[in-house]
Amino acid sequence: MFVLLIFLALLIVLFVASLATSILLLYMGWRIGPVLRKESIFCFLTIVLGVFLWVLVLSVLFEPMFARADSPVYYVFYTAAAGATPFAAFPGIVLFSGKNSGKKTKS
Repeated sequence: MFVLLIFLALLIVLFVASLATSILLLYMGWRIGPVLRKESIFCFLTIVLGVFLWVLVLSVLFEPMFARADSPVYYVFYTAAAGATPFAAFPGIVLFSGKNSGKKTKS
């Protein structure tokens, strides 16, 4: 029982650490600003596409592993990858959103 509680605590810490790292990287991407141009609809659609593809990759890669998982290592990898899901929005934020950082944009 004690080992399971330690393992659960490890999974929670790993999830929170990967979530915090991905949010920090999103903040850094926001500070870089729009690389192409500041466009709300393209930002939204790119974020939706990125998250959709990330969830699709997670389901394709990790679902077969759980069916035959003899080792808890699979759960550790999946928890870290699931915590990093907000990072899938990074391309949309860097390309089409963020601070202007003093750049002039056409309206």
